[in-house]
Amino acid sequence: DDIKFNYPIVAGTLIVKDNNISFTLDNNIKENKTTKIIAWGNYTLSSKKYNYSFFDFKKVTAKEKDIKISRDLPWRGFREYTIEFKKGNLLLTSMTGKQTWQLDEKSLIYKDKEWGEEKKQILRYWKRVK
Repeated sequence: DDIKFNYPIVAGTLIVKDNNISFTLDNNIKENKTTKIIAWGNYTLSSKKYNYSFFDFKKVTAKEKDIKISRDLPWRGFREYTIEFKKGNLLLTSMTGKQTWQLDEKSLIYKDKEWGEEKKQILRYWKRVK
């Protein structure tokens, strides 16, 4: 909805290293409700394609004393991406065209046209930490 959220309203980590991927997301957008996502997975990378999948995914939703935990994977199998260099950036585009990763030396920009249960369009900025 063209709304920008910064830390601590929304925060997370993304680690992609040695064929392993881990992802956390802490969402405090709605007052009195927190959603946390913790995921682990694997990836493969070649000069032409990138694939990743999660084998463990937990979504924890807390609203006051009501806590719900879902272990449903967001998709089954690997999500496959093509790889190209564009204007000095590495651009990964999913086969459906709905997800992209744009990487440079300092950051990663992730776009998803139908993220989550509500299939909302999101844009995440990840700052690279060395």
